[in-house]
Amino acid sequence: MFGRVAAIAIAATLCACSAMPSSGPSAGAIGGASTVETKLPYNVIDLNPESVEVLSRSRDGSLAGHFSDKRPSPRQTLGVGDVIRVAIFEAGPGGLFSTSNGSIGGGTKNVELPPQVVGPDGTISVPYAGRIKVAGRSTQQVEASIVERLRDQAIEPQALVTIEKGRSNLATVTGEVGSPGRVELSPKGDRLLDVLATAGGTRGEPGDIFVQMTRRKATAEVPFQAILEHTGENIYVWPDDTIVVYKDPQSFTALGASGKSGNFPFKYESTTLAEAIAAASGLNDARADPAGIFVYRQEDIETVRALRPDAEIVGEAGGKAPVVYRLNLRDPQGIFFAGRVHIRNKDVVYVANAESAQLMKFLGMVAQVASAVNGGVTVVDRTSNLDD
Repeated sequence: MFGRVAAIAIAATLCACSAMPSSGPSAGAIGGASTVETKLPYNVIDLNPESVEVLSRSRDGSLAGHFSDKRPSPRQTLGVGDVIRVAIFEAGPGGLFSTSNGSIGGGTKNVELPPQVVGPDGTISVPYAGRIKVAGRSTQQVEASIVERLRDQAIEPQALVTIEKGRSNLATVTGEVGSPGRVELSPKGDRLLDVLATAGGTRGEPGDIFVQMTRRKATAEVPFQAILEHTGENIYVWPDDTIVVYKDPQSFTALGASGKSGNFPFKYESTTLAEAIAAASGLNDARADPAGIFVYRQEDIETVRALRPDAEIVGEAGGKAPVVYRLNLRDPQGIFFAGRVHIRNKDVVYVANAESAQLMKFLGMVAQVASAVNGGVTVVDRTSNLDD
């Protein structure tokens, strides 16, 4: 009787083995090994020397790459609203601008005009020279125009134009900074970190801060930490640029047979896959499949094309495509690959269960069933003995 009951119980367990609890899909199911004829709804890409090289060249956003002109603004010119001063010099007394208290030595005479605001028409007024166009021109060009107008009236005239208060060469800084507002740019050129410092600096942890820059119709953004770590990202700011500083805490999710599941914040601007696995307490020795480590990501379509130039790309939409990167840590090179591939915000790192772990679960279930059946049969035998 015991044998018959045990056989029935174990058979029931075998029928239910396909429904045994698991922390997620197996490595074979994700990679398509068990569904060869089924088209996967994502792109599976192995991390190998070629793919890692492509990914190591790919970064999330780049100001230097988006705004290719890395020089200071070519347009440090006067504009409407600027307050400027004009001083006019003559070579000797008796000229248009000679004054009794204007001497600066050697018989030279000069006069300094009151400060003027560049009007809506982009001009200022200079006595005997009339209206002089200054908007869109440099101070040197305005000086030359004044001298040309006065050449036949003054004695060897010279002009000096200075900016008392600039209101046209401004950049706008807003968001998570100490003093949002308009920042005046110096003629020598100001880099992004200089402008942010003038605006009171950023507020918050550097790893959570992003900087978005808009110039004319072009917009790009980059992590603030990238500006600190890569000098090329600290580009020159141009007049009328708009800089928005905002917080976006970065994190990734670890699932499956990792030592610890959950959401983990980025500690650095560039967190590698190896660092992500370590943050999740590594792999669970009793359950994890070292050859089945996967990173789920919505990847830029340009990167996917570079990774799979001759293959059909699945699920392309809005410049993105779903990608599952597969890492095999049974391969000694796998650790090097994990150290070069960077995790991005909202990536999911999944560690598959080993096939042996599922087998051990099944054997454990069989042992539990057999123990329960054995206990039941013992009770039945004792009851039978009492009846006798």
